[in-house]
Amino acid sequence: MKNLILIRHASAESEQFPSNDFDRRLTETGISETRKLAAFLSSHKIQPDKVVCSAAKRTFETAGIIIETLSIQQSAIEIPALYNAGFQVLLQHIQSFGQELNTIALVGHNPGISQIATVLSSDNPYQFSTASALCLEFKVESWSAVQSGMGKENWYYNA
Repeated sequence: MKNLILIRHASAESEQFPSNDFDRRLTETGISETRKLAAFLSSHKIQPDKVVCSAAKRTFETAGIIIETLSIQQSAIEIPALYNAGFQVLLQHIQSFGQELNTIALVGHNPGISQIATVLSSDNPYQFSTASALCLEFKVESWSAVQSGMGKENWYYNA
């Protein structure tokens, strides 16, 4: 059995010239949102084997707060291709996770994170607000076997 925790990054700075979308950081509100999400994960004894995120600053910062709160002994794995990725790219990466990993947390962006949640879920359509998270359970031995409609909702945290 595999568990996938899909997380949308928390509230970030507005995009303003000359900076670009990729470099946007979490706001104070975003930091607070992430701490609340991390406290939820901690109180429910949720411990991912690995945390992956896009290489954008806001996803890395969101992942970092979660990792610190849960005392995970490794840094987030930045995957540049996850930046603003759609559900097809996200699914390819999910299917490539190592078989030894049972619970993965993936921090990403909308609309892709809401799309992949809806595509994989057998239960509901999802629309993630910032710092929302969903845990889907898959009755498979390998991540490569994960397909659309196979995920069963364990829980949904909507900030």
